[in-house]
Amino acid sequence: MIGRGWLLAVGAAVVAAGAGVAGVAALGGDDPPPAEDAGDPAAEQTTVEVVRRDLARVEELDGAVGHGDSTPLVLNAEGTLTALPEPGDVIAAGDVAAEVDGLPIIALEGAFPLWRTLGPGVEDGKDVLQVEYVLASLGYAQEHDVTVDDDWTSATTEAVEAFQEDHGQDDDGEIDLGELVFVDGPVRVAEVTGVLGQPASEAGIAVTSTEQSVHVDLDAADADLLTLGDGVTVELPTGREVTGKVTEIGSAQTDESSGTATLPVTVTLSDAPHLADGTPVDVKVEIAAAENVLAVPAEALLALAEGGYAVEVATSSGTTRLVGVTVGVFADGMVEIEGDIQAGSRVVVPE
Repeated sequence: MIGRGWLLAVGAAVVAAGAGVAGVAALGGDDPPPAEDAGDPAAEQTTVEVVRRDLARVEELDGAVGHGDSTPLVLNAEGTLTALPEPGDVIAAGDVAAEVDGLPIIALEGAFPLWRTLGPGVEDGKDVLQVEYVLASLGYAQEHDVTVDDDWTSATTEAVEAFQEDHGQDDDGEIDLGELVFVDGPVRVAEVTGVLGQPASEAGIAVTSTEQSVHVDLDAADADLLTLGDGVTVELPTGREVTGKVTEIGSAQTDESSGTATLPVTVTLSDAPHLADGTPVDVKVEIAAAENVLAVPAEALLALAEGGYAVEVATSSGTTRLVGVTVGVFADGMVEIEGDIQAGSRVVVPE
């Protein structure tokens, strides 16, 4: 759960700082301030301007770098593994995903897997359409006058033969199970459990998105902190900060041991260096707290023995006077105040 104890801590610090003014003339929360204080001239003290601004607080969430959930890359081939990818490799359309019996299995972009042998005489189907679409995207359909539809023709066979020859496969014009593997775009190899010499079915290749992201388990009680599309700042272990965007918020999940409910949140990073999966990072969320309010540094507050707060205002005559104020939101080292004071006034802060 996100801690909000910092507000109490700031208040406690202000009370401690104000202990030295406990003997000042009584200034209750609503009592009028006294006339000018005969203290040291303001010119000899450090002062800051009272400003009108928006205040925002920053919540820090624990995150971990990753590449999203992994999915298996199934090699629907028969034979012996003779080459495998390495974790971290990126497999894109046209790349060799693995080798079986010395022949490459080529990755292509498509929505569904190859489930039957494709070649002359095959019945029309969406798998034919997918193959012809891929051939067109790679330039083979245009070269061999293939009409991109769900009908396998002699032109399709010629285009497949050319593709197979260019990619080191048996150029027989037929696509057997296991010659191709379809992915939904470039993928990153997350894990390989198989070893060379095993059957192709035991390759154990798992892939993820190539896009580096941050995973956050957001306490369900703080669900209003983030919405889809929100921009955040991510602090890396080096101290460098990069921007991120909330791209996914999952359904609540409850930890059975603790009973704590959390929401899985995915933050996509912009311009971030590559980090190992699991690297811890801080996700900073800026929360608007108060708009167009008068604000001073928190250390300018003086806690009065009688209760309430005041600030020491520098006057035009070079002296200072205490002005009772009502305290609002604390954020970013500043505090919202209300009272007989205006923007542009200068208040004393400790050196």
